[in-house]
Amino acid sequence: MIICIGCSWTHGIEIPKDDPWNYAWPKLLADKLNTDVVNLGEPSASNEGILINFLTYIANNEVSKDTIAIMQTTDFDRKAGFRKASLLEPKNFGSANEWVSRHDYWVSLHAADGKYPELMPCLEAYLKEEHCVEEQVSRNFLQILQFQMICRGLGIRHYVKPAWCHPAHYLKHYINDIKTLNINKGIDWNLVAKEPMIQDIFWKAGDKKVWDWEEMTIPRKEAHKVAGDLMYDFHPSEKGHEIIAEELYKWIND
Repeated sequence: MIICIGCSWTHGIEIPKDDPWNYAWPKLLADKLNTDVVNLGEPSASNEGILINFLTYIANNEVSKDTIAIMQTTDFDRKAGFRKASLLEPKNFGSANEWVSRHDYWVSLHAADGKYPELMPCLEAYLKEEHCVEEQVSRNFLQILQFQMICRGLGIRHYVKPAWCHPAHYLKHYINDIKTLNINKGIDWNLVAKEPMIQDIFWKAGDKKVWDWEEMTIPRKEAHKVAGDLMYDFHPSEKGHEIIAEELYKWIND
């Protein structure tokens, strides 16, 4: 089987179906490989949260040697926090202790949105007193390395496919500032796709130059205007997911 971990680009949340995961790239890829799929995509997940979902699954399930694991990486500016059940309103959040991912910049810009009121004080304090880009970049590289090392330990094939902003972008801009980025030497870059998922979509849209994944030259809200019916609100459409599945299928077979 294949285990796919990621954010909304893996979950398929923007697909206008009652069961969007059945039309997202993990299911389409599994059909091409004639195998089963476990889709652990979680909307708004950070790379930290993505790794937590993977660890939780493999800790509670048998994973055979013929399994393929695919990590779709997301923004480096997201971070996972922990919600304690006793602090939550059951009608809104349920009763379980759980991890939740939030965008650092989202929290700072929309602290009054009221969606996670019990998290706001600690997250605002974190942003003010502790957060720095160098730490966040280091943590994200470590999470990619951890994914690969876990898969090596399990003896399973594994691949890393960025959604839109490639880890090489951060490596290029911060390598001289972060000594701990030496951890990137442990990452098998042959198993990290050279092009992110969004680039695959734009290539099929007919313009290979319009999206610069290093500089993020197109505003997120404008991206779908260029990609046409291959994207919706900065998420792949059903057609976009078909392209991603096909590109991953080619890569895995190669």
